[in-house]
Amino acid sequence: MGKNIWNLPFVYVYERSDFIVKLYGANIYPETIRKALQKLEFSQLLTGKFTIIIKFDRQYNQYLEINIELKKNIPSNLKLGKYVQNIIVELLLEENSEYRSNYGEMPKRQIPKIVFWKYEDPTYFKPGVKQKWVKK
Repeated sequence: MGKNIWNLPFVYVYERSDFIVKLYGANIYPETIRKALQKLEFSQLLTGKFTIIIKFDRQYNQYLEINIELKKNIPSNLKLGKYVQNIIVELLLEENSEYRSNYGEMPKRQIPKIVFWKYEDPTYFKPGVKQKWVKK
């Protein structure tokens, strides 16, 4: 009989699902969204805080919602939302092969919904609380 020798302590981590959302089977990682929001052109407008969540429309089609915190005294506007959306989609297409494959088959369902929130809004960006990047 063989002896098993274990070097203790050890850690076993298996699929940390709280760090991703799945959009039609594609893993969407917060790092990609963070990278998009850290672009220089957003530095005067956005805090960089966001929360991603998968939601469903009335026909039960899923979609990616990205909730983004605006800097203090910056108003939300449609033009900014469309620009942020385009940058995020470009980066997801570049970095995520699963997303890219889904986009080729059903592009309209891959476009994230961008929702801007005022600075420190308690819904997603309560002050003094650790930022939650993914909401399930």
